[in-house]
Amino acid sequence: MDASELKDEIIQRIIHQGDSFLVLNKPSGFETIVKDGGNTKFCLTSILRRAIGKDVYPCHRLDRGTTGCQIFALNDDILSFFEDLFKEKTINKLYLGLCLGDFENNKGTINQSLSKWSGGKSPVKIASKKDRDSLSAKTAYRVISTADVVDGNPPEMTMVSFKLFTGRTHQIRVHSQFINHPLAGDNQYGDRPVNQFLKKKLRSSRPALHAWKLSFTCPETNKNITAQSPIPSDIKQVLNSYFSTWKKDLFGS
Repeated sequence: MDASELKDEIIQRIIHQGDSFLVLNKPSGFETIVKDGGNTKFCLTSILRRAIGKDVYPCHRLDRGTTGCQIFALNDDILSFFEDLFKEKTINKLYLGLCLGDFENNKGTINQSLSKWSGGKSPVKIASKKDRDSLSAKTAYRVISTADVVDGNPPEMTMVSFKLFTGRTHQIRVHSQFINHPLAGDNQYGDRPVNQFLKKKLRSSRPALHAWKLSFTCPETNKNITAQSPIPSDIKQVLNSYFSTWKKDLFGS
């Protein structure tokens, strides 16, 4: 995909655009920002600036492999507005993920502090009680649908919704690992043999995590709005292949 096609693709992924901000359906494989001197080819902020001809400012980040709703401000004042909403925890963040295993409880809350980024294979971990630099982290989960397993094929998987009360790096990924249900496709925190199965069968090779909905107060109207991002094709392929009731379970009859 050349630069022109990439800009067109990103423009088509804008879910909501106001005068002062936009919500993008982020594709996988893209960084929100890159460090000075880094390659901007897959930097969303740089691509958006070129695509719409305006300065844009990311209000939060999503992991490179995560898809879904991401807010960008179009000026400094609105950036500050959204940063305050995130700090005050008044933005409702709902994710969808495919986790390994069959959950014993249909819902629950994971309240486990996380370490700061340390690099290496698993750069974020559940913090020890002695870690004075730990970051509080809270995630609620609810089981949506379970895979149709026949003679061990596919491996047991569960479609789960996650509500974030905090926004720590790799929070859902590490919390899922903590309850022994890591995200499918997550080689940093998950089960590599199962991930190889999914990659071979379905060409799915990223953590199966999607930022599905964001609900927040619109800075232009002062009314609550909800941005919803369509489920991406790679996760939908897994669902259509192995979860016969996922649409009914997620959307109702």
